[in-house]
Amino acid sequence: MPKKTRRGKDVLTYEELFGKRVRIINSLDPGLRDLEGVFWDETASTIVLKTPRGLVRVYKKNIVMRIIGYGGPITYNQIKGRPYERVKVKRKR
Repeated sequence: MPKKTRRGKDVLTYEELFGKRVRIINSLDPGLRDLEGVFWDETASTIVLKTPRGLVRVYKKNIVMRIIGYGGPITYNQIKGRPYERVKVKRKR
């Protein structure tokens, strides 16, 4: 799913994440571990998940998440920055 950029980094676009069901598999905040929700929104440093508890905003740097039904874990380096900035990096060739 993630694609390599020229510098060999994996990046994910907003379209690849939006609406997907994700699970936080590791977090500095123990209350967020094993939290599941739908990827709802994103800023430069946070993501918003729609959960049964409502909308939950979490810092990207503090979590490792997995898209349910897809590949391996997603780390901060794959989703850092604003969504449109990642698209620019991905499309530069």
